[in-house]
Amino acid sequence: MKIERLLAITNYLLSNKRVTAQMLSMRFNVSTRTVMRDINTLSLAGIPVVTYYGSDGGYEILDSFKLDRQLVGEKQFSYVITALQGLQTAFDNDELNDTLEKMQAIAPEGTGEILLDFGVLRENNNTNDKLILLQRAINIRQKVIFSYTNADNEEKDHEVEPVATMYKWYNWYLLCYCPKYEL
Repeated sequence: MKIERLLAITNYLLSNKRVTAQMLSMRFNVSTRTVMRDINTLSLAGIPVVTYYGSDGGYEILDSFKLDRQLVGEKQFSYVITALQGLQTAFDNDELNDTLEKMQAIAPEGTGEILLDFGVLRENNNTNDKLILLQRAINIRQKVIFSYTNADNEEKDHEVEPVATMYKWYNWYLLCYCPKYEL
């Protein structure tokens, strides 16, 4: 949607210095002409986008401009950004990256005095893909079927309603509801 793209471009410009139309077109998968129209729309909406021409040309938003952040204080931004950055070191997810970028764009300066690195927890692509599929199933409330091998090495298929995924003590867990075992 155009509104979502306009907001995303605004956030991207806020979190990056000068950006070319080509960079924006690749980032948002639109033509450079669409980027130019979007920049014009942002300017008409009162967002102070500055256009620079020449070999170092591109678009910037004036440093004095920030989106409204009255709902969250500086310390709260710091905690949210720290948590997202820590999660980003262990979990490869485009939505997570976009969320972090948006939060950084509207955060006050100096919100990074605590750093978390969970890089040792980074999963292989197969596990990461399964986690993304489970997250989608959770979001749309779709049942999933998986095979489970118990301590006696017996394998069973289970159809469950996933509720959440949890990482605890070097293992991923699926929290779910299984109607078959309802009391």
